[in-house]
Formats: sequence, C-alpha cells, structure tokens
Amino acid sequence: MKTIEVVAAIIRKGDKIFATQRGYGEWKDWWELPGGKIEEGESPREALVREIREELSAEIGVDKFLCTIEWDYPKFHLTMHCFMCSLLSGGLHLNEHEAARWLSADTLRSVRWLPADDQLLPLIEKELKKEITVDQIIAIVQEASARMVRSGFEVHDKGTRENLVTSSDLAVQDFLTERLRDLLPGSGFLCEEEDLRDIAGHEYVWIIDPIDGTANYSRGNENCCISVALIRGGEPYMGVVYSPWRGECWWAEKGRGAFCDGKTLQVSRRPYEEGLLFTALSTYHKEWARCCSDIIYDIYMDCNDVRRTGSAAVELCLMAEGFAELYFEMRLMPWDYAAASLILTEAGGTVCGFDGAFPSLYQPSLLVAANTKENAARLLAAVKKHLDQIPY
Repeated sequence: MKTIEVVAAIIRKGDKIFATQRGYGEWKDWWELPGGKIEEGESPREALVREIREELSAEIGVDKFLCTIEWDYPKFHLTMHCFMCSLLSGGLHLNEHEAARWLSADTLRSVRWLPADDQLLPLIEKELKKEITVDQIIAIVQEASARMVRSGFEVHDKGTRENLVTSSDLAVQDFLTERLRDLLPGSGFLCEEEDLRDIAGHEYVWIIDPIDGTANYSRGNENCCISVALIRGGEPYMGVVYSPWRGECWWAEKGRGAFCDGKTLQVSRRPYEEGLLFTALSTYHKEWARCCSDIIYDIYMDCNDVRRTGSAAVELCLMAEGFAELYFEMRLMPWDYAAASLILTEAGGTVCGFDGAFPSLYQPSLLVAANTKENAARLLAAVKKHLDQIPY
C-alpha cells in the first residue's frame, strides 16, 4: 500500500479553529483541516504555508507541531503532520472547498470529519480548553525583562526629541509577541513599536508596551516597566505590569482582584482634598501644555500635592496600592494604560475618558482616574472647565 505524506493546519482564532468541507471526490461533503501534500524538497512547515496560500489565499504563522496521524484508508496509508497555526493575513477565500466554519470545542463534533482528521479531535479539544493563567503571562514578562539591559543599548527618537525608542524596546517587544503568540495561537496584537496593529476579527488581543517610561530607562531611572494586557471580547481580561528595576510586579484578572508580589491591592479612601495627583504636561504635544497647566493648577489648588514618575503604568499601579488618589493626562495611548487600568479598577479605583466612560482600548484617549467614583467625577469636572472637547 502506498503512503501519502501530507500536512494539516489547525488555524486557531481565539477559542475556535477553522474547518473546511470537501467539494469534490470520493469524500465530497466530509470535513477536514486545510492542508495538502508535501512536495519534494519541502519541509512540512514550508508545505503548509504554500498549501494554505493556494487553498485559502491566506498567510499563516505555523506556531507549533501538535502530532502526526497515521491512518489506513482503503487505497493508501496517510501520514499527516498537524500544526497549530495562526492567521497572519488574508480573508480565507475558499479556492478548493465548498464551505467552511469556525468551530469551538463545543461544536467541533457537529460536522462529519474525515476519518484521519477525526483522530485529532481530542487533542484539538484539549488545546482549545487550555486555560491561560496570569502566572504564565508573568513568567513570560519577567523573562522578557532580561532584555532591559543596563547599558550598551541604542537610543533613537521617533520624530521628536521627547519620543524615544531603544534597541531594548524592540528586543522586549519581539520576545513578547513571539512567546505570547505561542501561548495563545490566533490572538491579535496592538503594540507601541513598529506600528504593530493586528486587532480585526480577534476575540483575544494582546496590548503591549515593551518599556513604558523609555526616557527614564534610557537615563537609568528605575521608573520604567513592561506592560502587557490581554483583551477578551473588547474588554480587559488580564493585566501585568512589571518594573524590574523597582523590583515590583503588579497584576490583575477581571473579577478576581489586583495584586503586587502576593499582596492584595486596595485603593486609599482619602478624600479629594487629601489626594495626591499624578499628571503630566502632554510631553509629545507641547502645544497643549498651557491648557494642561490650567487644568493641573485648578486641581492642585483643591488637592494635596502633585507627583510625576514618567511612567503612566507605574503611576496607575501606585494608585492601586493607595499611594495616590488622582490622575489626569491629556493624551495617552492604549498600551500606556490597558494593563494598569485593569489593575487599578480591580483594586477598587475608577478610570474614564473625556465622556466619562471607560477609555478606548484601540485609540488614544484623555485619561482620568481616581480612587473613588466621586473623586473621578470631580476631577473630570475640573478638566471640562477648560475643555469643550478633546483636541484630537
């Protein structure tokens, strides 16, 4: 009996995998994983990339080898190498198949699979039901921090002298995207460096600031950190902020509280008048500094004092610990606050944008935060005395 050697792609998007229905031949209308024969001189991974390009007009990332299935069909023996994959680009156009579906662990057996493919279902179910834990994210983030070297890194600006990027930023981001993609195949990414934005159609999205407080980092100041948030269904689900030079790791999971190195976090109950304000003068848009100054002056006259560390993520986490009560910045990017905002809200704090709702996770936002809803409302009112609308 002849042997046919093929590859199969288990293309994952969040908690679902992509299945296709045959439109031809003896097994017409049966369901299978996309893929095909390995050509002479190809590795299995190379064959898989080519096959998916031909079958579905899509580009995939081959994330990890899952198993090899050996199966005897009536006329040949099949050796099928199976890989977990993620969709990089393309619309999954059906060039050869008659139908396709995204199937979850609960619907995986709702179609009639080819016999060889059917042998894979228990392993696929196990993959889809794997629970991601905050501890796994923390371990990856802490491993990435080894790339935040103390010296020997390059520093460049991104168009202005205030907006810096270092070779360490890029090294940390590359490491995180690779490891987090392996942890959750099919997830999307929104990252600060290199305009990495792959969010459309993803149930899960990682929002990453490889080094928040790059100016501090470039000068050896300890107030810098790695910030990683996992977004599920458009809402913060898990968040980790790790400051290796401060020796602190803050984290939270939605509905389960916020923590720092094993200690449960709780915002302070201090009133507005006793509050400390974290803020900044819109470093990247100095044309707004006058307006920011007026807002800060009004808040300062009613609260206790002002503080600034140079890292939004660190400051929001310090608020979660009860070290400050008020926060205002004219414009932040999602990676500045995605993880830390979850940590603060899980510690009992409040975070909002100019409209009073939780700020966008995919666009820049004015950010107001406080230890209580009452203090946040008062802070936002002070901002709106000087702004009819945000200036961007």
